[in-house]
Amino acid sequence: FTATAMVPMPDLVAGDLSVSPASPTSMQTVTVTVPVTNSGTATPGTSFSVQLLVDGVEVATQTVAPIEPATSADVTFSAGPFVAGERAFSIVVDANGAIGESDESNNTAEQSVDILAQTTLELGSPITGIGADSSSVLLFAFELTAEGGSIEFTLVDGNVIEPEDADIYVKYGSVPQEIGVDYLNEPSLGTCSGTTPDTNETCRINGALPGTYHILIHAWRTFSGVTLSVVTDPVVQPFDIDLVFTTEPTSSQRDAFETAVARWESIIPFDMTDISFENQNQDAGACGVEWLPAISDNVDDIRIYVRVDSIDGSGGVLGRASFCTYRRSTNLPVIGFMEFDDADLAQLQLAGSLTSVILHEMGHVLGVGTAWLLTELLSNPSTGNPGADTHFVGPLAVAAFDAAGGTGYSGGKVPVENDGEAGRADGHWRESVLRTELMTPELDVGTEPLSAISVQSLADVGYRVDVTKADAYALPISSAAAVRGRGPVIDLSNDIWIGTILEVDAQGRLVRTIRR
Repeated sequence: FTATAMVPMPDLVAGDLSVSPASPTSMQTVTVTVPVTNSGTATPGTSFSVQLLVDGVEVATQTVAPIEPATSADVTFSAGPFVAGERAFSIVVDANGAIGESDESNNTAEQSVDILAQTTLELGSPITGIGADSSSVLLFAFELTAEGGSIEFTLVDGNVIEPEDADIYVKYGSVPQEIGVDYLNEPSLGTCSGTTPDTNETCRINGALPGTYHILIHAWRTFSGVTLSVVTDPVVQPFDIDLVFTTEPTSSQRDAFETAVARWESIIPFDMTDISFENQNQDAGACGVEWLPAISDNVDDIRIYVRVDSIDGSGGVLGRASFCTYRRSTNLPVIGFMEFDDADLAQLQLAGSLTSVILHEMGHVLGVGTAWLLTELLSNPSTGNPGADTHFVGPLAVAAFDAAGGTGYSGGKVPVENDGEAGRADGHWRESVLRTELMTPELDVGTEPLSAISVQSLADVGYRVDVTKADAYALPISSAAAVRGRGPVIDLSNDIWIGTILEVDAQGRLVRTIRR
């Protein structure tokens, strides 16, 4: 027989390179990552170089330590910005040939990347003469240096003859979604949009954070001669809760509702994007709530329909509340409802607890307990799994829970009610732990603080809030002590309406229906 001796040698292989973001702009740096694998039978005797080239020009070089056979190491570069256009990215492993390999042909990885043109927008310097063909996208960027102010972006078109249409989308920190994928519905902090059926658009962000705001203009129809400008610190538009009574309450009951509205509006001080149902009406009886009327106008910022009627008499079902319709862009409610038994409302009024109960139910309409699953902030739900350690994982609410005395709590934070049916469980703070807090399922008459825990839970689901408007609150020292000192309570179990909710886009069009 014949035997051939094979000298052990390394074989460095460049894997598929990836570029992030996938659609970078001419104002962004990019991250380039490539896995380098040693497919040979020996370890390189020394470190080796890995080069990043763009359009054949070396941009950066790294030195990589020897890699054992059958193992890999990711090599990452941060580079750019680059000139707009199609750029050829290349990775070359062991570019100077310092390592003898069994195969020298697999040391290169390549990928073409389309760098999108992006223009800087500055205060006091409007960009004029903007135009684009139908379905095109234009990108701009604005740098905000001051904190706590507001900014407003506007598109103005003097052409009122031709049917032109361009919409504006603004996102804080990055370009709205992947270009051409789903940026129209990208939810994130600081995102807003102007989506009128022409080229006159306004996009306002209240309480803006310092940093880069990326502006995307999408041409629905070919347009030209448009001006883009930005102003800072315009008049801040407040958050508006529009109450619509489908049955007429008493004057004192109306006062209690208005007091609750004023309280929540002070906690959520910033305006959100309006939703217009003018071109896409919402039918009467939406979400399976037969008494909800049809909606065919503009909603700013949330509309809550209220019905006070006979349900089952005093001592039975006190009421039900939830949102019916929510924005696809932010997952925040736009249409909600509250229904109360008139007999129970009269009793609450005599007990002096009417405002607290309305405040509690309005909190559900805004999203406390009702938007937690939608925003993926509810961990380990107990519905169908009684006794589970259900908890809310929003970081701001968890920090507020710790600040209220919860640092030593051994369970999941923030503990959510895990006893009872849907409508009580998974939608309130846990009664046995938080006791007197307003958003537990049982209200302690005379002691119902709306704590920073509840306020910050709204911040976690996407609202901008003023946490200084929260009531002082501390966790009970122990559950036993809380029970001994407890007075009368109002049972609000099953007050969260369980049924269909509707997702709508910026034009009020129904996107999907969800059964909760």
